[in-house]
Amino acid sequence: MAVELRVEIDYACLQFAYRVGTTQWTWVPQQFDASIVSDEATAPGLPNFTGAFVGVACQDMSGARCPADFVWFEYVERRVESEENTMRWDVAVAGIVLVSTGAHQDALLKDLMPSGMVVGVAINQRQFEGTDAAAVDLITKQFNQISPENVLKFQSTQPAADRYTFDAADRYVQFGLDRHMQVVGHNLVWHSQTGAWVFQGADGKSVDRDTLLARMRDHIHAVVGRYKGKIHGWDVVNDAIDGDGSMRKSPWELGIGDDYVAKAFEFAHEADPDAELYYNDFNLEKPAKRAGVIKLVKDLQARKLRIDGIGNQAHWRLETPSVAEIDEALVDLHSTGLKVMYSELDINLLPNTPRGADPAVANPYADGLPDAVQQQLARRYADVFGVFVKHRDAVTRVTFLGLSDADSWLNRGRMNYPLLWDRQRRPKPAFDAVVEVLRNARQR
Repeated sequence: MAVELRVEIDYACLQFAYRVGTTQWTWVPQQFDASIVSDEATAPGLPNFTGAFVGVACQDMSGARCPADFVWFEYVERRVESEENTMRWDVAVAGIVLVSTGAHQDALLKDLMPSGMVVGVAINQRQFEGTDAAAVDLITKQFNQISPENVLKFQSTQPAADRYTFDAADRYVQFGLDRHMQVVGHNLVWHSQTGAWVFQGADGKSVDRDTLLARMRDHIHAVVGRYKGKIHGWDVVNDAIDGDGSMRKSPWELGIGDDYVAKAFEFAHEADPDAELYYNDFNLEKPAKRAGVIKLVKDLQARKLRIDGIGNQAHWRLETPSVAEIDEALVDLHSTGLKVMYSELDINLLPNTPRGADPAVANPYADGLPDAVQQQLARRYADVFGVFVKHRDAVTRVTFLGLSDADSWLNRGRMNYPLLWDRQRRPKPAFDAVVEVLRNARQR
């Protein structure tokens, strides 16, 4: 697909733009001082400006071939040299811009991941039941691991003390097995999406420790036992640590005590001794919370309980956490000797706004994502995948929370764009950026 480049002059500054095919022009955020064009060209109007070379030069400054989606652009001034009466092209500005030309549209993430690292997606019921056929095709082609959005959570599998509902969960597991995927179970013990009955007696009051432990054990044995040998690994406990590193005062903690986490891992291992077991949490780039998670993990290890990995949910933004913070957190978590998994990856592009905020502020991209932000998202995904492949000895899984922008939990009545495929399931520049990072890593 053709890529065009152009330059415009705005108050003695050069601004570059590119477009793919007939799409809208995307402006490169950086501006260049127009006075570098020539000694005389220092004011608006640039009398010596006669044009720009616009097109694709698929090579870098040394003449080496560029990756398919990197375009080298030049601004040049054309002048007549009176003494020699010859035309000369002077390179004034050069740079590189990442554009999506569709060159990676046939790339498969699962084939590009480093050895020992799977790539997955959290899927919804319409997908694993086959109703969303386009999604099924894309999931099958691109991924070798799946997680469930909701169907294996406590409320979904045991809505009442005397009733289990496994129909949807069975179809989820079978979807993965039929495609030879690594199937992950999410999750067994969490303070959310758990029926109030779990923590209450017939009188509506809180049950005692032994009763609550028995309910936890019965639930874990029933769910994990049903999928013994089919589910590769379980998020046993979710979000047990508060932001300050202390134990979250959840109904589980209040009813059982801090050792409820250890008991959950004990029961899960009893139900399926061969399944991998994980602890899963968010905001692990925050030092205090990370320290609390590491303390919890070390307590489990000291008790000689099986724990195979730490799930970092990776709900990130364009600017935060920084790449350095992501890297530092990864190294710290891996220092426990456990595998590190990015279990719910997405990049939130919307601002945090209070309820009732001006829609123009709360939902700034209702009419579509500006090309400049699209490019920022691509660079962000390239940066974070750069960290993953750098630490390929530590990271064993990267799972996206949702397949496409249309499937993301981050929309919630707004228009968000946090994933690699758009609402029409077309690959975005972020997809191309991830592919490029993975391909480059394979060549090292």
